Amino acid sequence: MHGNRANADKLSAAQSGRALELMYQALIWLADHLRQSYGEDGLLPLIRFVGRVSRAMPLKVERKPLTAIPDTVQVSLRWPPWFPPTGEDRVQEANGLATLRVAGLLSRETGVKIAAETLDIEDVPAELARIAADETAILAGTQIPPTGRTQTPGSTPGAPGPNGNQGKGGDTPPQ
Repeated sequence: MHGNRANADKLSAAQSGRALELMYQALIWLADHLRQSYGEDGLLPLIRFVGRVSRAMPLKVERKPLTAIPDTVQVSLRWPPWFPPTGEDRVQEANGLATLRVAGLLSRETGVKIAAETLDIEDVPAELARIAADETAILAGTQIPPTGRTQTPGSTPGAPGPNGNQGKGGDTPPQ
């Protein structure tokens, strides 16, 4: 009923993570149900139970005392994607997010939150702070922008440079 209907001829070509997910959709569906059964409905309640017991009585792991797990600790399961995104998948996502950002349809914070899932960024606020610090360094002339072009102090990233090219800031070619 939940077998693999993948075509062996297709496996020789490079496949995107999304294409592989579609090819193995039936197996992924079954495994997702097992993740729910054994993860959310099995492992998580067991971990929460151990936390409650650790607060009620002393526990030992391999004869070493276990510190009580505070009830404020939030426990959740974070499952990786079934097929990791390829470089092409990441480029497409980045281009899509950049397009939405430039069009004013997406905030920087939302874009970073979306990209955080793909890039395994755990602390979005810290990432936003690092981005702001990078931009400050670029504007101060102490760092080269990711485009490979230097930023003229006082110019704005994404603004037309002296040659009129949009998005190049200072528009100075790399040395």
